[in-house]
Amino acid sequence: MVLRLPNNRFPFKVQTDASDEGIGAVLLQIYPEGDRPIAYLSKKFTQAQRKWSPMEQECYAFICALDKWHNYLSGIKFAWETDHKALTQLNQKAQINKRCERWRLKILEYDYKVKYIPGLTNSMPDYLSGSPVDDAEEDPDEVSLLISKSTQTDFLDINNQSPVVTAVQTRAMKLRNSTSNEKNDTTILTSDTPVEENRIISFSIEQIIQAQQEDNYVKSSIDNIKKHTKYLIKNNLLMRRLNPPVPYVPQGELRQTILQIYHDTAANGAHFGRDKTLHKIKTRYFWPSMYKDINNYIKSCILCAQCNPRRHKTPGKLR
Repeated sequence: MVLRLPNNRFPFKVQTDASDEGIGAVLLQIYPEGDRPIAYLSKKFTQAQRKWSPMEQECYAFICALDKWHNYLSGIKFAWETDHKALTQLNQKAQINKRCERWRLKILEYDYKVKYIPGLTNSMPDYLSGSPVDDAEEDPDEVSLLISKSTQTDFLDINNQSPVVTAVQTRAMKLRNSTSNEKNDTTILTSDTPVEENRIISFSIEQIIQAQQEDNYVKSSIDNIKKHTKYLIKNNLLMRRLNPPVPYVPQGELRQTILQIYHDTAANGAHFGRDKTLHKIKTRYFWPSMYKDINNYIKSCILCAQCNPRRHKTPGKLR
């Protein structure tokens, strides 16, 4: 079919499908005389993606379509048609599958209505997925590169103030890397590389040192370091005696920034619960009210409150 130019007077529609070989998607507009295609998407699966469940593969097709046609679909109402019936509940309740749940949170910004259609009527995406054209590529959410000057920094090399980037990898990727003995496959980016999704401003080691120098509790602890057996001083930083030692974070904006990075960002947090968020933070930083602050921060997260299922019985009627 001949492609048409987008016309904002007519509503948009996305049709997706997945096969054993790859994914296919079509962006259409609903004209009075019928649906007209605007753009096509056809992409092969990687070896790891071939092992995904059918629901994950079908959902990935929609995610790729949103990424490709974000400029057309963001901020408007549109329809999504799929021949995988289980996906009709994607925007209505939390998913048990962690990958699908992460994608569900990612697409909350879009205003769409999902509709199930029989496979025979989903012919265009079916053909595109059965004979994929574009080369396979890893899902960006599987390898998230988070730029930071201080989070996940190796504090044994504090004097080296060059930017540090940590690649978050899945267990499957780690297994492939270990079997192939390719330890340097992960791409390292510098802080000059723009990453649009990392909207939370990070902080440097120098800022932690400066914040400690302005904090009265830290000053007192450093002056009487022999009495404070739970702390030590390393490279002008007050550190908590753990294995390995972690820096003490004074009161102020730094604590709030850490909570945002390890709970809100897709690379590190993805809106995990209290225990997982606490584990991520306490292995890197320390402050006395950490448990209470993390618990209160997660309880006040609007997105978590909207998406997490209720885990207690509905209150009964008053008598």
